[in-house]
Formats: sequence, structure tokens, C-alpha cells
Amino acid sequence: GELLRAMRSAREIAGLRARLRQVHLVGGELARLASTDPLTELPNRRSWNELFARLVERAEREGVPLCA
Repeated sequence: GELLRAMRSAREIAGLRARLRQVHLVGGELARLASTDPLTELPNRRSWNELFARLVERAEREGVPLCA
């Protein structure tokens, strides 16, 4: 009874953890594909736009010019 239910729950939790790892891996791969050129594997325009936005935010936050 109780032991069997606990064992089933443990198996279900292990299965959920494995699926969650897969989701994280696929999500990382999708992010990589969305940010790189498929032919050259160099950063694409989206990557450069995101980088520029982060640099502008940091410069504004730190009160320094974006370029010297």
C-alpha cells in the first residue's frame, strides 16, 4: 500500500525531473538558434540588438558615455 504509492511517486518525480531537463536543453538550443546565423553560426542582428540594448542600459545606469 503505502510503500508502493511512495515508490510510484518517486518514479513520477524522477520522470518529471528528466522531462524538465529536456525542456531546459531544448529551450537553450532554441535560444541559440534564434540568436545565430544558421550558415556562419555568428551572432545575428537580434543578438547585436540585444547586446547594444544591454550596453546602453549599463552606460545609463553607471552614468558613463557609451563610447569614449
